[in-house]
Amino acid sequence: MAKLRDSAPEQIRTMVMDVTQEVQVQKIGQETGGRLDVVVNNAGIAALGPTAESDLDVVRRVHEVNFLGTWAVCKAAAKLMIPRRSGVIANIGSFASKVHPPFMAAYNSSKVAVESISHSLRLELAPFRIRVVYVAPTWCRTAILSGSHMPTEGDWQAGHYADIREDVLREAGAPQGPDSWPPSRIAKRIVAAALGRNPPMYVFGGGEHLRLRFLLAVFPRRLIDLVLHYRVGLAKLAGLVRRRDAAGARGGGAAAAATSTVPSKE
Repeated sequence: MAKLRDSAPEQIRTMVMDVTQEVQVQKIGQETGGRLDVVVNNAGIAALGPTAESDLDVVRRVHEVNFLGTWAVCKAAAKLMIPRRSGVIANIGSFASKVHPPFMAAYNSSKVAVESISHSLRLELAPFRIRVVYVAPTWCRTAILSGSHMPTEGDWQAGHYADIREDVLREAGAPQGPDSWPPSRIAKRIVAAALGRNPPMYVFGGGEHLRLRFLLAVFPRRLIDLVLHYRVGLAKLAGLVRRRDAAGARGGGAAAAATSTVPSKE
């Protein structure tokens, strides 16, 4: 995107804004002189941690940025595109909206919402010849985790998942691994789709995206869940819980037996 912007500075603009502030979003029209051909909704943050132990303020913030922020930009873009009867809106989602990896429920659900609004907009804006594309990358080397809400070690220790903390963090770091794509590679796909004569509904890409798409298309959801169960350490945790419950039952049984041998004073 940077190379394209440099080659045509009068046609391509990068805007940095707080998408949760509608006043800033409304400035899109001012910045573009009232004309907008393509908009790429790229703002996003993430959060990691057990769903049942989550901070709802964090969940709200993730949805405010990822979902409502995207919605606000789509509204502003449509306002400029409808009178011109043309335009492309590309919403950056995630393959997480298809896989739903554990310990990322706030992020996953926000991207599911982005996918949903993308479908609704695609249908609603079609009469005005405006195309809407949902981008669902898998693993790309971005800095999104650096700005994510991460539970502290104390948070983990106070909850029920301390035993698999390292497993969860390791899996969360997988997008930064050797199989992940550089952002420029997925950006080329987005540009090609946006500038094409017939933009697709979906743009896929990222590390192992073909394998993941194949797995989702061919195998039942229960099998996908089983893979995730092992990857993030939930199978290990289930074993630990069973052993602890069994040990507790044995201890409780011994205590009950000992109590029953105490003679009555009557």
